[in-house]
Amino acid sequence: MGPAAGEPPTLLADALHYALGSLACGVRHVLADELEETPRAELVEALQRTFRGSQELKGALEESFERSLQSLFVGLKQAWLLMETGGEDYCAAFGERVRMPFVAEEGLEGRLFLDLIDGFFLDYDTALDAAGAVLGLPELDEASFFEQLLEAGAGGQAADMARRASEALRRSFVEAAGLEEEHPILRLGCWRDLLAEGLHYHFTELAKTHPVWSRYLELFEPEALEREGLRAIVKQDARAQARLTLVRTLNERRQDYAANFGRILPNREWLFDLAERLDDAEETVESDLLKGRSISAHDLPTIVAAGVGKVHAALGTSAAGRLADALAQPNPALKDILRRSRRDFRRSHWQGAGYGDAALQLGGALLPISGPKAAERYYREALAFGADLATGEYGLYFTSLCSAEFDEALSHLLAAAEANPQRYQPFDTQAYRPERILGAGAAGPTFLADTGEGKAVVKLLWDPLSLVDPRPSLRAYAARLKAAQGSFPRLLHLGVHHKEWPYLVTEFVEGDDLDEFREARGGELPPDLVREVGSRIAAALEPLHATGLAHGNLSPGNVRVYAGEEGLAVRLLDPGLPGLLLAAPDRVPALRKLLAWSRVGRTIAESFANHRAPEVVRSGAQASGPAADVYSLGALLYRLATGAPPRRPDPAALPTSLREAVMRCLARDPQQRPTTAAEVRQLLVREAGAPGAAAPGASAAPAGADPFAPAPGAPG
Repeated sequence: MGPAAGEPPTLLADALHYALGSLACGVRHVLADELEETPRAELVEALQRTFRGSQELKGALEESFERSLQSLFVGLKQAWLLMETGGEDYCAAFGERVRMPFVAEEGLEGRLFLDLIDGFFLDYDTALDAAGAVLGLPELDEASFFEQLLEAGAGGQAADMARRASEALRRSFVEAAGLEEEHPILRLGCWRDLLAEGLHYHFTELAKTHPVWSRYLELFEPEALEREGLRAIVKQDARAQARLTLVRTLNERRQDYAANFGRILPNREWLFDLAERLDDAEETVESDLLKGRSISAHDLPTIVAAGVGKVHAALGTSAAGRLADALAQPNPALKDILRRSRRDFRRSHWQGAGYGDAALQLGGALLPISGPKAAERYYREALAFGADLATGEYGLYFTSLCSAEFDEALSHLLAAAEANPQRYQPFDTQAYRPERILGAGAAGPTFLADTGEGKAVVKLLWDPLSLVDPRPSLRAYAARLKAAQGSFPRLLHLGVHHKEWPYLVTEFVEGDDLDEFREARGGELPPDLVREVGSRIAAALEPLHATGLAHGNLSPGNVRVYAGEEGLAVRLLDPGLPGLLLAAPDRVPALRKLLAWSRVGRTIAESFANHRAPEVVRSGAQASGPAADVYSLGALLYRLATGAPPRRPDPAALPTSLREAVMRCLARDPQQRPTTAAEVRQLLVREAGAPGAAAPGASAAPAGADPFAPAPGAPG
């Protein structure tokens, strides 16, 4: 008896389960007890709403399939690519860890290996066209797809999942693509489960950079894994321990795959493009920018650079990445110029003296229009073909930073600073030697640095002085520190590097930010702990409010919770630092664009939308004052108590002993809120003895929900 309608055959499900494995583990972790307590049909419906249907997920799976095949394709063309990229071997790891062992184990020598390469290239398009069928995607309706997502993380060993996925792909290639059992694509792709591992790796990498899906992969970060492992041991939760074991092994397999392919993976797209063009080079081509006119391929990069220059001039952008570029609003004509420029660029077949420079300009122009991931491939190509080293490295620093790939971002920044310190060294890296990037928020990126006498934190603004003059804000920062000594980390240095880059250096405070503190305790805190944390934040704000000053930047990432001499203690970070969105003239469209732009863009947008008072969202920094801080404090308390953002605060979700204080803080009218943090603390103390148990915690808003929709009855 065959599978029911909408249900994939077991073999197809095996391939799908491994591809979805990491995302599915994250989904199961977020759902936790709901998996056992909620009917499956309701869970499936909730996932459909959260992911807004399955089409984007299916598209990402097909793209992952393509990336897996491309990576093999690029590695097999190693010798040609080595010549075209000036002797720089982007495929060395593939040659050492994949191609040579494969050839030795399979007994392929001389002509036999050349025949295998020819066969692989010959049917590459056939295999690619069959991606959906090979993965069984057409047979899956909406409900069935999300059933598979729930099943994919349900257990088993990663090695067994990979083996079954590899066998499923082999059978599906034969049945759906018409390839023979010993076809070179199957022979290499199923060797050591390469295609199955590639599907899992590339789909997970796509999910990690997706503005919504990435939240389900936060469990895979080392700190989160350690924290969840300790919690599972303390609770003696066998299911959670088994899930975490699977997560660790999936992590290891992805790392092994990356090591096998090496520099192919971060450079795969443009290397594949070059490899493909090796088979299709012409001396004369038709230029889209010149409306079909025939022109030498050698001259196209110059034409492209001129066309892209018009885009930069109109948008006020440049080849170097800047967060301010994210808020540029290109009109259809500029998008059309860029589209035609990209097409002409492909037709230049990596020829012409200006090829690298044209790639660099394209990267900078794509940044505000298509986002960091689209720009990244052109920055990499620019570096490989002799463009300005410092600008290319800085572009890769910026795109890696926006994708929250902080280790890679730091290495690119240091390379850019070494190549051109006057332009791209953002602070004194000799006095404050950067060790790692701690994060990036609304004000800018934060670095952990070694001063020679201990650790320090270096905070940058996103963009140079030419875009945002930070000096008034830095003076305001110093005033806040003076007014509330002890509420903030000690300031070590405050200045502007090379007369362009503003930065400040503070002492390093151990501890967790407020979201980490909450998540480590199950996502929702008991009322007494919420009250204690809230009271300490309010106490830290009181000296500011007493002098009429405000923090102006209160969010979970700017509250550090740690063990003090007398128990739990808090420090506040980044008071009054200018955020990019505060300078944006039309904030809601800017928020929406940042939400979809990158992982860091989503962090900035959600933090701004969820923790800024309505009057600040409407009017900007000039509306910020103690009353706006009170709203932000109420938002933090609501999040701690319910696990949900306060975009649509529900009083019934709050424990009765916190309800009045939190809801008064969240009043949309500033006149109806407590006027200062001191009043909030008094409210929390007064309600400490109020009768009533905690109400059930509200579920977090679904990942697909619009975080910028106004509360019921509120103005848009």
